[in-house]
Amino acid sequence: MSASRNPRRPEDLAYAVTLGEAARLLGVSGRTIYRYVEAGALKPFYLPSGRPRLPLSEVLRIRETTERPPASAGERLARARRGRP
Repeated sequence: MSASRNPRRPEDLAYAVTLGEAARLLGVSGRTIYRYVEAGALKPFYLPSGRPRLPLSEVLRIRETTERPPASAGERLARARRGRP
């Protein structure tokens, strides 16, 4: 299935995620997902309602090929605080 056309079969939607779901899977912000789309790294398709979806295979490809930068001091502190009672 081409990422730019609408899915033809209902099972195609089982392998598609919302932009918010993609952000959670990749551990990035929603804005970063929009940047990936604007840069052409992710190509959404649109439901008849006009809502975008991303092929899960493309999101997983990005996750496998993108190196995550080291956590900042603020992120490390936030993680440590979450671990406290």
